[in-house]
Amino acid sequence: MKSIKTLIMCMSVLLFISCGSKEDEMVNNAPGNFSISFGRADAGVIGVTWTEAVDPDKDKVTYDVYVNDKLEKSNLEKREAIVNYDKNGISVKVVAKDGKGGTSEAKATKSNT
Repeated sequence: MKSIKTLIMCMSVLLFISCGSKEDEMVNNAPGNFSISFGRADAGVIGVTWTEAVDPDKDKVTYDVYVNDKLEKSNLEKREAIVNYDKNGISVKVVAKDGKGGTSEAKATKSNT
C-alpha cells in the first residue's frame, strides 16, 4: 500500500513539473499592417507619418524609421518624423516593433519628378 501511495505521489509530481505555464505556450503576434504618408517637402526636410500598427496581443508598439536604408530614428512612440529630403527623392521604411520580437514594416518612396 505504501508503494502505491509513493507511486501516485511521484506521478503527481512528474505531471505537475511537465505542465508548463500558459505563458510558455503563448505565441507572440507581430504588429499589424500600416501605411506611410508624406507631408510637404520644405527646406530640405519632409514630414513622414504613418497609421498605427495595432498589435493583436496589445503589446506596446514602437517604430524605427529608415531613410534610403539608413536608420534615422529609433524607438519612436509617436507616428511621425521629420527627415532629410534631397532633390533625388526619398525611400522610407518604417518598422513597427512590439518589444517581444514581433515586427512588421511598411515602405514608401517619393520622387521629385
